[in-house]
Amino acid sequence: MNKFIFLLLLFSFSLTSQRLVAQDPEKTLDGFLDLKWGDNSETVKRKMLKRVGIDVDWKRSNKEEMFFNGGMFAGEKVNQFVIRFHDDRFFAGMVFLDDIKCEDFIHKLWSIKSAISEKYGEPYVDERLFKSDSCHELYHINRETVEAEWAFINKGKDTCLILLDVFPIQKYADYGLKLSYQNMRIVNEYLKKDF
Repeated sequence: MNKFIFLLLLFSFSLTSQRLVAQDPEKTLDGFLDLKWGDNSETVKRKMLKRVGIDVDWKRSNKEEMFFNGGMFAGEKVNQFVIRFHDDRFFAGMVFLDDIKCEDFIHKLWSIKSAISEKYGEPYVDERLFKSDSCHELYHINRETVEAEWAFINKGKDTCLILLDVFPIQKYADYGLKLSYQNMRIVNEYLKKDF
């Protein structure tokens, strides 16, 4: 697993943590889909395989990551779900919506952002990368870029995040969306294990 990515996320989180004071303390994030933070890999596998149209990618899965192909998320077709573990405890779930044609991309981005905002409230970071639904606005995205972040302080102890990222898929000239749900307490434990 790439620890560099998690270090970047922690750095990003630390830069914006002052804004969390304004977050609604009643909002919590207990996991991803029907997975709860800390679920073991067998529980995660059983729950994920109950979802319609999802298969395990055994070639890529290991004790720290499970890959699932297919399924739906927020009414959109999913390319892949990635579930991450530390000491057999679930701490991060990601969903990838890949290969979105330029003409559909911004509408899908706004649709997913709206669905998350309806459920959890407005994001505490909202970059609003795109001012219109024109494809031309996508051309300046040449690396993974954060569009929005939602933050939760669960019962005053666990800080959890939802990140909505935009990324280019160079070989197809298409674009993708990545949603990451993370329990930062377990992420920190994971990062400290080798340091």
